[in-house]
Amino acid sequence: MNEIYVQMSQNLEKKLMTLKDTNEDVLFVIEKAIGLCTLVLHKMKELVSEKDFTDKASEIHFFKHIKPRVYAKLVFYLKLLKIETHRPLFPQENQLNKVNPRKEFFRIGLKEIKEEIESQKIEAKWTLKAEAREYRESIALANQKKLTEEIILN
Repeated sequence: MNEIYVQMSQNLEKKLMTLKDTNEDVLFVIEKAIGLCTLVLHKMKELVSEKDFTDKASEIHFFKHIKPRVYAKLVFYLKLLKIETHRPLFPQENQLNKVNPRKEFFRIGLKEIKEEIESQKIEAKWTLKAEAREYRESIALANQKKLTEEIILN
């Protein structure tokens, strides 16, 4: 019987990956992900109440491994929703990342960002040395635009 739950969990993972790769608004993606996780948990609850587990081992496996994995996804997206709804919004012309609008860069130091995140009591993992490929591409695009404008004006 656990195969049904494993399949449901795997299907959820696939749908979340597909959803994550879309260029939709980040809040729309998060809300859709929360809905998908809630739906899967609800379906699992219905199946558990309708059918008994074949043995104790499969019941333990479900409640110890399968259900927590799905529930963890729901918690992740709920926390992400909280972060995104508290994130300051900037006009498009002030946005530094011209390559990927779902990722934002700031013209302030990491110390100030870290202090703000900690003041909101948000748990965060910090990567202090990043590749920043998209940032470098955004700077190159801005420089190219500036150069084009200079050529047109001269």
